[in-house]
Amino acid sequence: MTDNKTKRKSRKSDDSKALPHSLQEIAEEAEFLEKEAAEALLFASPTRLGVLPGEPELELGQRLQHAREAKKLTQGQLAELTKRADKDGKGLSRTVVSLYELGTNRPGPREIRMLCEVLQITPSYLIYGDDEPFDNFLNRHRHGAARPSDPESFAAITYCFTRLHPHHRIAVMELMLGLLRGWHKGFDDEMDKEANPTFLRIAEQLAQLLADREKAQKAK
Repeated sequence: MTDNKTKRKSRKSDDSKALPHSLQEIAEEAEFLEKEAAEALLFASPTRLGVLPGEPELELGQRLQHAREAKKLTQGQLAELTKRADKDGKGLSRTVVSLYELGTNRPGPREIRMLCEVLQITPSYLIYGDDEPFDNFLNRHRHGAARPSDPESFAAITYCFTRLHPHHRIAVMELMLGLLRGWHKGFDDEMDKEANPTFLRIAEQLAQLLADREKAQKAK
């Protein structure tokens, strides 16, 4: 009995020692991720609202490989099948398919068509990784919804809002207020207190970001 109590006390003691260590690791990981995100924002291209950030075509080779493997085809088998999609019967060689998958070479429109015909995938999926790149998830990235903490996105949205016709601006404002009041009954009071400080804080963040980015560009 005494041994069991001793073991339980020892286990609790060990756990209490491990807990701060675990919390410290979590805190360090969070700090690292925050710095990584800040650095990514610093070296990112300036925000262009409505334009997809990044270059999804760089991952075309990976998507091609996944689509081929999903059809249980080797590179040689895929190359052989492309002859059927080529009116001249030449198709693609296994070496060319391999280079596409490695990302060393990229297919042109004709080659993309042949690959899509054989693999039964869309060119949109091959290039964007999405069959409907202008109608769902990717569009939210284009318009800044996926980057809520990006001061450049806020700046672009604010600019768009100021360029609206006054009638349209009122309509958009009424829509936003209706949504916000629906889930936050005290929103009007909060807006009176927080609107100006929030705007100034974002403006300061944007000014700092642009200054840091200019400094980083000069340091290259």
